[in-house]
Amino acid sequence: MRSHLIAIASFYLGATVAAASSSRLRGPSRRLQAGHGVASRTGYEYADPPATPSCGVDYASVANGVALRQSMMGAPPAMCGVCYRLTGAPHLYDEATYEQQGNTAKEDWSTIVQVVDTAPNGYAVNGLEYVFDLPDSVFEEGSAPHAGAAGVADGHIPLAYEEVACPESAPSTSAPTATPTPEPTASPAAAAAPSGDKCCSFDYSTCVAGWCSDGQDNCGACGGSWIQPPEENSCLAQWTPCLTTPDAEPCCDGLTCQGNLFYRSCQVA
Repeated sequence: MRSHLIAIASFYLGATVAAASSSRLRGPSRRLQAGHGVASRTGYEYADPPATPSCGVDYASVANGVALRQSMMGAPPAMCGVCYRLTGAPHLYDEATYEQQGNTAKEDWSTIVQVVDTAPNGYAVNGLEYVFDLPDSVFEEGSAPHAGAAGVADGHIPLAYEEVACPESAPSTSAPTATPTPEPTASPAAAAAPSGDKCCSFDYSTCVAGWCSDGQDNCGACGGSWIQPPEENSCLAQWTPCLTTPDAEPCCDGLTCQGNLFYRSCQVA
């Protein structure tokens, strides 16, 4: 069971939750977060948490609640109640990482979760930042354990995440319609900084939205890279398979195509 630096709370398929104050912190200037990372399991369910959530008792008894990395979470209630769509991204693991972790994500898996807790600033896996802790039921639903793991869903799974408006069935704490925000289905490209503006990125290609991109120091605290965002579809993001032939699509600035005879990917130069 993982113990968290701060505790728990809310996405819920049925509980009545009183409105919290997180919406006032989600002003129109905060860009939607999107990117790639890994998630681990909590060892318990947020529907029956072992402790009172630090986001407040209003966030207790939540089914699809998750913990967000501390450097992205900030001090509660900063990101409490924010919803994300998580999508399995098994292509981000090579076979060695899959075997080492004993697990990866299902390619066709996707779900919407809500931030209720703060996770530690854990270590990266295969260059992917540790972003979420998931309740056991959500983690197992999205897992594709390695053959050598005997069906046990553990370790970390790779995923894509994007901030979205919370479903109507979610608690009102996120107040998705209370503040003007970009379209809920915005892709990572939609979070790109305006032309000429630098931003924080976890893959040297797309901008991560929110507190991390509010300045270079913030970006460093998040473990990201402060970049000049490239033109859309002009280069390959970090860990994307690549070729070294003259006519091959280049890796983004700061990355080079590295690997061996059998597999190469864009990695930090």
